Amino acid sequence: MSSASPSPIRDVDFPYEQFLATVGRKPTAAQCEQWADEHPGDPDQGRALVYAGWLTARGKQHQGDDA
Repeated sequence: MSSASPSPIRDVDFPYEQFLATVGRKPTAAQCEQWADEHPGDPDQGRALVYAGWLTARGKQHQGDDA
């Protein structure tokens, strides 16, 4: 086993997990929606859309906190 530090891009089998790993930070709602649009029928398409909705709702909630 290698003692090198782990890469931020993990060796994963699932396209959505690879997307999350390559973003390097929390993706935006728009990025999640775009991924879902580009991967119709993928088992994680729904997950990406739910995550996009959660990020959108959370952003609106925080915007309301500023008022």
